[in-house]
Amino acid sequence: MKQSEISYAGYMLSGDFLMSTPGLWINTNNVTIKDSTLEHNEYSLWLEQSNNSCITNNIITNNMQSGIYLMASTGCIVANNTLSDNDFEGIRIENSNCNLITRNNIRNYSYMGIDVILSDNNTISDNMIISVNKKDCISILGRGNILENNTLIGGGFFVAASKETLISNVFRNNTVNYKPFIFIVNRSETVVNQEAGQVLVAFSRNITIQNIKISNTSIGIIAINSTALALINNDLTDNKLGIFLWMCNSSLIKSNNITDNYYGIYLKESSNNTITENIILGNQYGIFSWNSLNNTIENNTFRDNVVDIEDNLAKEPLFDVATLIKIASIFYIAALISIIMVKIVKHSAKKTFGSVKARVGESSSY
Repeated sequence: MKQSEISYAGYMLSGDFLMSTPGLWINTNNVTIKDSTLEHNEYSLWLEQSNNSCITNNIITNNMQSGIYLMASTGCIVANNTLSDNDFEGIRIENSNCNLITRNNIRNYSYMGIDVILSDNNTISDNMIISVNKKDCISILGRGNILENNTLIGGGFFVAASKETLISNVFRNNTVNYKPFIFIVNRSETVVNQEAGQVLVAFSRNITIQNIKISNTSIGIIAINSTALALINNDLTDNKLGIFLWMCNSSLIKSNNITDNYYGIYLKESSNNTITENIILGNQYGIFSWNSLNNTIENNTFRDNVVDIEDNLAKEPLFDVATLIKIASIFYIAALISIIMVKIVKHSAKKTFGSVKARVGESSSY
């Protein structure tokens, strides 16, 4: 399909319920979609069990769900597309391996720029991803993926995986807010004392992070399943989470300036840590603790936070690895319902019940 337009597709009335279907659903191999506009659809472009297909130079905007969704697809190329104002993800890759996602411009999404779920050996490179609401730009759950030369603005990376899975992924030359993304996994006795847009530490011990200024991203410093960290004299301002410790123990957070974040410091299943001599100012939550025990919080300066300290021991973990996919699915379905109801109000009856406007240029066959 080339130089075509598809809009207001992907809605189906079934009884009294509005059901959703893709605006354009591909279930065959070696398909090319290029130089086209897909807008105001449900899922705009859904490739399922489609191998060696090519999606290039398209404008994909104002869709209710993912702009491009690869499901169980292999060897596809998604390149040079502009994806904006899609209500959930820019690109979703699920159970799909060995694909190339490159040189796409993704902005103004409500959940995730590129979401990789249970997908292996994909290359994600040279993409520009801009978050306007401090949502993660790229999330990775899979093995052997290569992420290089991506530019992330207003959001950062998120990972949720085992040690072996994380080690198998390669991060090279990525930036967050035009500063280096620092990724440390399975290391010890390391000092990070350099310019950084985001720092992610996983399955490591005796790591020192000091004298770094991080602002305007989803998570400034994220540490996963690590021990004996020292976070000293850092400046974390205007992030969704300033510091996030998940399953980290016996660590020190000292003399940091933590200002104007939603969560200043978030402890998730992290115990026996010391938080001292920090300036914690103007956050929604200064320190938020979830299922974390025996942490020492002393000699900090709290000012103008909505909540200085909140300690939750009885609630279910927010980011439990074992239930991550299940929880994500629940929120995903809830979000779909909410977004669909909003869109119904916006669209006319004709648009709502599935009319498709097609303006065909050179060709509309595939």
